[in-house]
Amino acid sequence: MKVLIADDSRSMREMRKGTLVEVGYEVVVTEDGRQAWEALRKGDLQLAVLDWVMPGMDGVEVCRKIQSERAFHPIHVILLTSKEGTENVVTALTAGASDYICKPFHPEELIARLKVGERNVDLQIVKTYFDTDQFTVPCFPSDINLVMLSIITNAAYAIADGMNGGKGQKGIISISTRRAGDYAEIQIGDTGKGIPVEIRPKIFDPFFTTREVGKGTGLGLTISRSIVVEKHGGTISFDTETGKGTTFIIRLPIGTDTFVKDER
Repeated sequence: MKVLIADDSRSMREMRKGTLVEVGYEVVVTEDGRQAWEALRKGDLQLAVLDWVMPGMDGVEVCRKIQSERAFHPIHVILLTSKEGTENVVTALTAGASDYICKPFHPEELIARLKVGERNVDLQIVKTYFDTDQFTVPCFPSDINLVMLSIITNAAYAIADGMNGGKGQKGIISISTRRAGDYAEIQIGDTGKGIPVEIRPKIFDPFFTTREVGKGTGLGLTISRSIVVEKHGGTISFDTETGKGTTFIIRLPIGTDTFVKDER
């Protein structure tokens, strides 16, 4: 599988390229964020390793471009950074990063994280069902794209966990839209293993995650709920069945100004 590397340090690029080529990856190397975005927008790359700090366009800006223009066909992005702390984690996830690694790190950690990303993108088929009726939904598109990306990423993990290592199996992520009264409804479903009954009340709680240590922050759904409910006056809920999968339902008001004006 192809992996894109973006780093303005030549020595770092070459070192990471050598590490990944050695374990069988085909590597595309770029020197900065703008080159990375030009390579990613072509659509044939699903894995990317981006340095946070780069001239012109940094790794966070590249993530934002990906989430704003490729939300329905997400790229698994690992952001490399020396920045620590919850605030920086939130910044990375809000921008659209799928994962992050703090420097310094061992090459084996990068390989392991890429294997997780590779498994996720390889185990899914995305099916879309869009309402042909046209209606206006006042919103901040980049924020809603972030919500979509977060839920789709969770769906990919759920499918990967539900495959139990079965070769040749494919899970399905379904995305549909429709008008539901005064709301635009978006449904994102997966054929994963469903959410266990005992943790369902907790899934929107900050820092709650079922992933292994280092593989998830537990902030994605918390941020998503904040965007949908507090910023847009909508609702977010889910239907789930153990062993069958989960569907998240997002509802946004149509043609109203119930969302909070952006003060940035």
